[in-house]
Amino acid sequence: MPSPNTGFWQRARRWLVRRLIAMDAMHTLDARPAPQQSEARLAPTEPAAIAMHDPLDTYARGTLGAQAAVDIFKGVWSSELPAALGVHSGGAKLFEDPRIQWMLDQLGGIAHWRVLELGPLEGGHSSMLQAAGAGQVLAMDACAMSYLKCLIVKDLCKLTQVDFQYGDFMTYLEQSGPGFDLVVASGVLYHQRDPVACLQRMAARSDRLFIWTHYYTDDLHTEHLRADMFTPVPAGTVGGLAQGFNGTLFRLNYEAYLPGVKYRGGVDDHTHWMRREDILACLQQCGLTDIRIAFDQQEHPFAANFALLAQRPGAGDTPDTPPEASPASLLDYRAQMRALGGPEPWCIDAIRLYNGVLEVSGWAIPPAGVIGRMGFVVNGQTVAALECGLPRPDVGSFYWFYPASGYCGFALRHPIATIDDKPLHLQYIDIGTGQTIAPQHDFYAHPQDLRGESPAPPLALVQRTHTGNSADQYFVEGTSIYYAIANAFLEATGQPLSTAGTVLDFGCGPGRLTRHLLREPGLRVVGVDVDPACVDWCREHLGAARFMAGPLHPPLTLETASVDCVLAIAVMQHLREEDGLQWLAEWVRICKPGGYLLVSIASDLALTRARLSEAHYASIRGYAVVELSRNPDLDGVIADTDYYKNVLHSHAHIHSVWPSLGVEVLRIVPGCIGNHHDLVVLRCKR
Repeated sequence: MPSPNTGFWQRARRWLVRRLIAMDAMHTLDARPAPQQSEARLAPTEPAAIAMHDPLDTYARGTLGAQAAVDIFKGVWSSELPAALGVHSGGAKLFEDPRIQWMLDQLGGIAHWRVLELGPLEGGHSSMLQAAGAGQVLAMDACAMSYLKCLIVKDLCKLTQVDFQYGDFMTYLEQSGPGFDLVVASGVLYHQRDPVACLQRMAARSDRLFIWTHYYTDDLHTEHLRADMFTPVPAGTVGGLAQGFNGTLFRLNYEAYLPGVKYRGGVDDHTHWMRREDILACLQQCGLTDIRIAFDQQEHPFAANFALLAQRPGAGDTPDTPPEASPASLLDYRAQMRALGGPEPWCIDAIRLYNGVLEVSGWAIPPAGVIGRMGFVVNGQTVAALECGLPRPDVGSFYWFYPASGYCGFALRHPIATIDDKPLHLQYIDIGTGQTIAPQHDFYAHPQDLRGESPAPPLALVQRTHTGNSADQYFVEGTSIYYAIANAFLEATGQPLSTAGTVLDFGCGPGRLTRHLLREPGLRVVGVDVDPACVDWCREHLGAARFMAGPLHPPLTLETASVDCVLAIAVMQHLREEDGLQWLAEWVRICKPGGYLLVSIASDLALTRARLSEAHYASIRGYAVVELSRNPDLDGVIADTDYYKNVLHSHAHIHSVWPSLGVEVLRIVPGCIGNHHDLVVLRCKR
């Protein structure tokens, strides 16, 4: 049976033979020269004598070594390979390219960054990126010979951090995928059939772009190109991807200046060039407004060209670093935390409704690490005004493993045409894909709360019970948790939460959830908390429910099988395993057979926010139940200062242990409570 790659190698062999034969037609042009020469992806200026044979059907003779590998493509190397290899190759100084060094100097380093390189040619820039400390370099080239030469360079230069991929990077970019700390695109833009789409797609994957490219000028007249070889076309007619960009593109058919040559640098038989000012305008339209330019050559033997580094405001600083992680294992530790972290979280810090305009500020981890993909929807409408990428070092310190987490702040304004008692529904979307980011993270807010028509607890009480840092957060967090619970209950049971009957809100605190239960006329509500101040405030302001102070250990004074549903939000994650199981058994006792328990836990999502050192994480990896630390929030409220903890429960532990207490695990919803706590929906079998 033939190898799955047989077809590729056969096509590559045929193409390479044609390419070598075509070299004589291209001997006057330069492939990847130093900055003062042309960057066209063509042949060397003075190619060595070329044997007309199939390089993939060649066998080595004599001494093994680097030169033998390089000679597979003897005479067709553009780059001068590193002197340490001691080989004869090309002449272009692409392994010591001052343009890339300028970029590195402007960025202040790229240690541990994830870099996407488009068109690596022969791996020279890839080598410089690895030498600068990049954690990962994904390099893509559509030219078979360039790809194969890159593999030779990868082996000879030990490019362990570089992953060379063969294929059309535009196909890759048009799909949704991960973001990168940096995109490097040298010598590829002027080979694109749709350069506007290329710029837009690169900008959707990163907040930092480095580009070196030729550009069109009306007076273009060089040894190889003239302006009359180009045909002006409106940008919007090329692929339909211009997205409002109104510039003009200039079509160049490769056959016009390279007749009879199969490969000219792009995957199509023609390309479109852009004017210098249109390239800059397109980048600014994509939000990359911090643009620095160097190596700007108006007079050039091939065509005018320049290098640029374009960044979104706030993207100029290096990504946040983790607590106590060794440089050698940083990339792996970051990847592990990212895998546990799930969809990008977000949070509302302040919200108000003033003169018919909703104003919201907070933070949201950029989708795939790209600030330009942050978007928000209110009641199904894209917000009218949005500012994003604002500095948030406090969030970056927690979410250090998400790219651009230190610049995740946002502020939005949106007019509300009709204000009634229905809650406002706020969603975080990835504008790169148009998809909502984790619907269980949606936020809700009641207009009457925002208008100051609802009682709010004293701020000290709100902060002590972690029900928010302000009255705004108390209201919006409570409303959002209620709807998250109601949605999870409906999906798990097929019944609205409003039909649950008698509901116990265990650990009710100052009533952020209780107050919403009381809005349902069909519910009878009981609230229990160990904090007497919370119970007193709830009795005074939420009198429609029955409130009681609860003990640190079971039992409660409630009768057996006296409630239909138990809610225990932000309770289990603060109890040692023994205490937690005792309370779970007590909730089962007071719940009617067939009733429901909704219990929040801290699990993998909460672990990622704990800022654990790498060693601490390694010591608890694979946990079932683990106590991370003592929690001081109830010091002065309860006598036992060692009672209140920060505890993680794995989903595997929930499924294996909790059913023994008489419950059935219906589902676990990750990040359902406050973006980082999970909700466990249980059915009582006793």
